[in-house]
Amino acid sequence: MGVFGSKPYDKEAVEKNMKDEVFEEFVERLPDLSGKVVAITGCTTGLGLWAAIAAAKKGAARVLMLNRKSTRSEDAETKVKERAGVGVAVETVELDLMSPASVKACAERLTELLKGKGGLNVLANNAGIMAMKDVRTESGYEVQMQTNQLCHALLTSLLMPLLEEAAEKNGESRVVMHSSSARDIPSGNLKLEYFRPCEPGTLGGDNNSMVWEAATGAGGPWQRYHQTKLANVCFALALSRKLKERGSKVKVAAADPGVAVTELQVTSPGFKSLPNWLASSIMAQTAADGSTPLLACCFLPDVESGDFFLPKEKRKGWPVRSINAGVAVKSGGEKNALLAGNLEVAWKGSEEFVSKFSGRGEEREGGFF
Repeated sequence: MGVFGSKPYDKEAVEKNMKDEVFEEFVERLPDLSGKVVAITGCTTGLGLWAAIAAAKKGAARVLMLNRKSTRSEDAETKVKERAGVGVAVETVELDLMSPASVKACAERLTELLKGKGGLNVLANNAGIMAMKDVRTESGYEVQMQTNQLCHALLTSLLMPLLEEAAEKNGESRVVMHSSSARDIPSGNLKLEYFRPCEPGTLGGDNNSMVWEAATGAGGPWQRYHQTKLANVCFALALSRKLKERGSKVKVAAADPGVAVTELQVTSPGFKSLPNWLASSIMAQTAADGSTPLLACCFLPDVESGDFFLPKEKRKGWPVRSINAGVAVKSGGEKNALLAGNLEVAWKGSEEFVSKFSGRGEEREGGFF
């Protein structure tokens, strides 16, 4: 029955009907990245891989690929090296976002590599999982929230000295959180229960479909995913405000990639259960094109702290701002992302996790960030 048959989602079949529309031109317009050190989480495939390729093509001094060690991560490193400019160093540093201990080890390794040598210019918190079963990590947290948000907050906290070092040297550095359109779908404000340890099966279970959750607001795998993606942008905005208040030169931005064909759908039990015709109709662009809002946040020269980029046509297109310096570009826009209560929950839930797992014992001046 082809791409639009009733069989399960077929990523390869969908990809055959797509081509890059904005990636090459957008990367061509990015500034030269000579001397910059860029770290990207979750870049074995998809959006993160294309972001790493772009950074290497534009001449970044170092592209640090923060991935779980695997043959896929080795293949990804090779792909980036093949497209890298002259003198670009590409290296994989092991990171498993389901393990706070792995996050700490990764931060220690990056500190060994970069401390006193100019620091870290860009941290792109890209890695994510989607619509997983209602299970917990070994630390007791909902698996999507720990992977997508909480361990990224921990990594950001541990790398803040390197980001501050780069900001002092260059006038700025950047932290980028990768959100998505799921920040608004299914509906619902952030709740601390999703950020805290809890028993398996207590946050909506596994039975509800994406369509049912969107239509009814019922809990389930997509509501849990929604909580993480709304948390990403709300945490970015909250951290931006905190850093501005203390006079830091570290900028914080967030991106929504639109709807791109990536491995995220393949590894998601919730997405794989969709019939191919429905899954195919949702897909709107290639992974390369989907990486451009993330690249905008990381590298465009006029980015302000508190910016949020997404595709112009929402599902695809050239990256544009929907939030500029913490203020909605369109009146009444991004209500969920800018709601004070959501920023408070994202901050509190993330700070609780960082306090528990950072190993610092006491907050440094200015807090854990």
